[in-house]
Amino acid sequence: MIDVKQPPYSAVGDGVTDDTQAIQNAINAAQAGEVIMLSSGKYLCGPLVGRSDRPLLLTGTVGAQIIAKPNTRTLLTIRCSASNVFQLEFVGAALTSVQPFLASSCIRVNDGLSGVVIQECKVSQFSGAAIIANASISLRVMNCDMSTGQLCVQAARARNIVLERNTFHDLGQSGFALHGDGIIIRDNVCYRAGPVGGFGAVQAGSKNILITGNHSTDGGGGFELQNENALSATEPSGSSCVVAGNSFTRTFAAGIDLFRSGVVLTGNVFNDCNFAAGLPTAFTVQPGIVPDLAGPGSGYQAGDILTLGGGVFTRPARFVLNAPSPNGGLCDPARPATNGNTYVIDMGDYSVFPTNPANVTGGHGTGGKVIYTNANIKARGSGYKSGDVLRGSTGTSRFPVLVRVNIIDANGAVLEAEILFGGYYTGTLPTEMAFAAYDTVSSGSGFTLLPCFGNRYAMQYSKPSMASGGSILGIGNRNVIVSGNSIVNHSPSHDCGILFVNFLNAPVSRWAITGNVFGTFSKGAIKRYNFGTLSYDTAWGAG
Repeated sequence: MIDVKQPPYSAVGDGVTDDTQAIQNAINAAQAGEVIMLSSGKYLCGPLVGRSDRPLLLTGTVGAQIIAKPNTRTLLTIRCSASNVFQLEFVGAALTSVQPFLASSCIRVNDGLSGVVIQECKVSQFSGAAIIANASISLRVMNCDMSTGQLCVQAARARNIVLERNTFHDLGQSGFALHGDGIIIRDNVCYRAGPVGGFGAVQAGSKNILITGNHSTDGGGGFELQNENALSATEPSGSSCVVAGNSFTRTFAAGIDLFRSGVVLTGNVFNDCNFAAGLPTAFTVQPGIVPDLAGPGSGYQAGDILTLGGGVFTRPARFVLNAPSPNGGLCDPARPATNGNTYVIDMGDYSVFPTNPANVTGGHGTGGKVIYTNANIKARGSGYKSGDVLRGSTGTSRFPVLVRVNIIDANGAVLEAEILFGGYYTGTLPTEMAFAAYDTVSSGSGFTLLPCFGNRYAMQYSKPSMASGGSILGIGNRNVIVSGNSIVNHSPSHDCGILFVNFLNAPVSRWAITGNVFGTFSKGAIKRYNFGTLSYDTAWGAG
């Protein structure tokens, strides 16, 4: 075993000394099967890179932290199969404002590796993903605690992924976005997931999926299960998808958004899901840029770098368009649930924010508009401590915005802060937001933000005519079994427990619904909605 604090490596672990080279030297020197150990301490590091010719075996004792240096885009890169990262805490670089994009990630597993295990680790304060592991085989992420500005686990084109007994919380987006063959999501907990995310998404083309024993509360939504082209009834051959024994409580959207066919939903509990159904608007201060459904524009191409117009700035916001709609729009208004196709390069530096919807310039197209959401510090206050977590105390909210104080001056005035959770706001929105202590004792006062609110979730996923969706939302599905679930609510605004949507050329058919327990819903336990006519089909009113 290599102890990085011992010669010839001599890492210090005081949180001030740069330990990058000491730990990298230990990684480079480790023989096959030799464990690199970080004893209790705070190791300030820039990018660390594992060897490609032997597994990285990296472990820590209780209290071992690796703290990212400023501007570190990826803290740890794994380059060899069978690597194992165990019992370490990773802390992202302090952010320079309440605008937490450019994205930084914690661990990147190089494409095509197999047998990588990440367990009993804690990841926090990264503005991007905690773990990126595309094209991986037999990836295991277990018993980890993760809080990030975007996703916890991102894996595309993967095989045999297991996420087990993890806790995902205070997320800018969602717990995971997975794509592949053989996905097991078991016994995880997710709370305060982002307004534009939820527990997680299994993306189009995935097959052989088991989601069981998970618990989601106070978040954007539960699970989103996509299919090959998002609204067809065709699934990959030999595919199975079982969602069993999960619980969903107080989710902004449906507990399960179902965009695929051939699914079994059994033994799940839904309690006060889709509470946004009764809300006229839904706003957040989670920083981000999303296309405006009313202004997609046309002629854009994948990879276009676009700049926001309007506002007063020293540096404008910019983003990349990942996937335009078929006609070259920033989004496809006919398929709002599939519109998550932008990547923020820079949230900009504004003294006056753009007015929503904001026009964009650049790229190959014209006419595109976006919803911009951000916040600036108006008053820095005094008496705060670094690490204080504050909650928004003004405005009407279902859940308030949460902010962590990162850096203060000698008087406890807030110099740098980070938005942990964007909150869900309704009704009249405050033009200035004050804060109080949240789950911590804070003697500080006077910190306020000037928010630029954008109704990101409502604009991205819903239409007013569909604002009363169910705890289970199915769009264009066939061959679905819903059995032995409990679907209840405590709000008279919820219209139904299960909502089917006939979406254009994707009619709902062959659903088997049996042995479920429903609460009281104003339009019945089970409803079908015809998107083409924007009306409920009364023939489906029976529960």
